[in-house]
Amino acid sequence: LYGDIGKEIKAPALSPITHQSVQSLLGGLDAEIDEEGNISLLDQSNETWKDLSLAQVKNNKLYFNEQIDEPTRKKLTAELHRKNKIAVKQLGGIGDPGRLSNAFTQKVDDKAGSGLGTIKTDLAGGDGYKSMAVDRVNSTPYGHDLPEGVSDYIKFKFKDLVNNKFIIFRALLSGVSDSISPEWNGTRYIGRPDQVYTYTGVERKISLSCDIYPKTIQEFPIRLEKLNYLVGLCYPSYAENNRMIAPFINLTIGDMLNQAPGFLDSLSVEVNDTTTWETDEGLQFPKHITCQCSYTYIGNHQPSMLGLHYGLNWLEDKGYGVNTDGSKNVGTFKVADGGDIIETPAPFRIG
Repeated sequence: LYGDIGKEIKAPALSPITHQSVQSLLGGLDAEIDEEGNISLLDQSNETWKDLSLAQVKNNKLYFNEQIDEPTRKKLTAELHRKNKIAVKQLGGIGDPGRLSNAFTQKVDDKAGSGLGTIKTDLAGGDGYKSMAVDRVNSTPYGHDLPEGVSDYIKFKFKDLVNNKFIIFRALLSGVSDSISPEWNGTRYIGRPDQVYTYTGVERKISLSCDIYPKTIQEFPIRLEKLNYLVGLCYPSYAENNRMIAPFINLTIGDMLNQAPGFLDSLSVEVNDTTTWETDEGLQFPKHITCQCSYTYIGNHQPSMLGLHYGLNWLEDKGYGVNTDGSKNVGTFKVADGGDIIETPAPFRIG
């Protein structure tokens, strides 16, 4: 063990902490190191050095740095790694993930079908388009709400309030910004250097960037349709007399904004410079698209200092008014009959 590969050596005495029986077993043996870094020569007790050598060197570090050259050390290390891999494999791994070639089949969908070109479907899918690789969010058609059973998704959807249609994307959101701009008018009076300000209102805008990308060809035309109707949310509908109807919508971003009424005041559709394009005729569109959205928030409630500004479902905003029992509603607070908001320490919480 402590010499060159193939060189006859004399096994050295073991470290003092090694059990005496091992010393007597190995002392004085002539041995030769094999290609795996183990001594293969059997002694009279029919036991081999390889059963002890790696553990001996690892635990005792006996003459390791002084008497084992670098090539031999590398061989011993490689052998230790090999044996560790075998041991891990015998303990059981993470399971066989399988191969996609065993799960999918390819077929060409020409214009007689849906015109999707070459698509992959499940082997058990028959003549349909079903595939385990299809994203259920991306494949939700225009006008439909999110299907039940989808849990790996932060709600992100637009709802056309005029036509009662949903637009749902699986998207990467970035640059989400909530900007509130109070408006004050200043008036300067004679004899005063400063201005007197009058509060006139407030405007709130939500801006965000969303990257959308199809995972399978089955999702691609559905995503294109939804993108088409997202652009349509910047245009009006028309009544029977051809008068315009404003495109009011609801925006949902998780529970931060939950079905918040408003309208898109800006929409920019950008094609990523590094994206690939679909090559099939009729579907030659870019795959990776970024939408920059600016949304003017109107809200569901009377705007107030003590009102509800985010989708906190344990708070209820009843605006301002008096109830039949004499209590008063002050946004999310409920003030007892004869009481005062200053003396009301906490909002009214549902449940």
